Amino acid sequence: MDATTFKEITAPLVAITGIRYVDLDLGQLEAEDPPVSFPCILVGLGGGDVFNLGNGVDQVELNFTVRVAFKLYERTASITANTYRDAALAHLDKLALIHAALNGLAGTNFNAIARTAYWSNERRADIRVYSAAYGTLLEDDGTGGDTQYVPWADVMPAAPELCLEEDIFPDGI
Repeated sequence: MDATTFKEITAPLVAITGIRYVDLDLGQLEAEDPPVSFPCILVGLGGGDVFNLGNGVDQVELNFTVRVAFKLYERTASITANTYRDAALAHLDKLALIHAALNGLAGTNFNAIARTAYWSNERRADIRVYSAAYGTLLEDDGTGGDTQYVPWADVMPAAPELCLEEDIFPDGI
């Protein structure tokens, strides 16, 4: 996947009201203090078969996962009063909005996206994390996207090895 394809896939996710952070899934949620703003969506790239179409063009089965994380403290148990339980379960409606944003989405070099695995939840006590799998066919001519690579050291010369929240959000989140 090139940068253009990633941006086209994530653009409708960024536009969902209430989502504060969208990124590649690089294991952020496995950190002791996850470097994300909640709720967040992390897109993980998966492998897929490649078919040579000739003339330097490949057709790629692009598979990816969407992980959605919420930092919630509300109770969802059946013994919780309905008013509070409804509020606690409202985050599940975001999953439907995320699917609606991706389902059928097509881009510059990829066909309509389809869900290949329904939402599942990770069993965690600290945050609520849900994931689903999606796929599409991508045409790859080997030229890459239109985004010019710039080494991180040129972008952040003061601390090239670090990406600190304060650098991205100097006034806080």
